[in-house]
Amino acid sequence: DWLKHSTFIAFCLYMLGFMAFVLSLKPIKLLDTLGSKLKRRGGNNQTVQKQPKQKFFRYQFNQFGWLHMGLLAFSVMSSFFFSTMLEGMIWFTVPISCVV
Repeated sequence: DWLKHSTFIAFCLYMLGFMAFVLSLKPIKLLDTLGSKLKRRGGNNQTVQKQPKQKFFRYQFNQFGWLHMGLLAFSVMSSFFFSTMLEGMIWFTVPISCVV
């Protein structure tokens, strides 16, 4: 019965995703693309090339952080919604039936 082990399965999938994120970290092409756009516009490419390597990873970690904040907000809201709904089913069904 997989339902008994759903928390462990979710944790394993999360760890698998986290390992995939760490293994996929590389200097992103975003700044290289910005540099090529500056070259095409006639600007100098010096500003893009002089940035330290840590700035290359900032975009990826920023996206990773926003993903976690979104997942946290969604999971907390849905867990509170379902616990409240199951605790007082009458207060969920009566307003829904009045609207329908």
